[in-house]
Amino acid sequence: MKKTLKLDPILRVILVDQAIQQFTVTELRDLYTNSYQRSTGKEIDSGEARKWLYRRIYKMASAGYLDKIHSEKGTLIGYKLSKQFYSVKIKDASYCHLDSLNEVKKMTSNTENKTQNILKSLEDKAKQYQVDLDSCISEAEEYKLLYESYPSLKLQLETQYELSKNKSSKLLGQLTATKKILSQLSMNLAK
Repeated sequence: MKKTLKLDPILRVILVDQAIQQFTVTELRDLYTNSYQRSTGKEIDSGEARKWLYRRIYKMASAGYLDKIHSEKGTLIGYKLSKQFYSVKIKDASYCHLDSLNEVKKMTSNTENKTQNILKSLEDKAKQYQVDLDSCISEAEEYKLLYESYPSLKLQLETQYELSKNKSSKLLGQLTATKKILSQLSMNLAK
């Protein structure tokens, strides 16, 4: 008989129905909070969501359902679904775990308060993009240095270098867009 893995319903939708196979905790948190808000009309504190998701990810990784992804330097950069994840029967837990948190609140119509929350969330997102971008740039630089030191590894290193450069470009675009919105919202709030 196949093992059964019970997942929070929203987490199951993200990992199974949307087939998100590789993610960082921040990416998963953003997907989760957006899905939660769309389905319930409620906001969740992103910090609490991140803590809860991190605990869930840690348990899933410990049980073998997730594999850790490490950078060349050995630092943890994300997670991916393992073969074991695909070999179990996935069922919805009977409720959404974050519903029980005090941080779940009705969406407020107070636009200033809402804008402050958005600003804080965007600032957190911009900080994470900056960290990810710095890491990606360092990774690309390291591939370039390795290529110069070991020309015999040209094919392997070129592919990794190009992937890293493309990821850096994407992150730079995300960071730029987030900072533009932050700037506009800050100016609107100051008026």
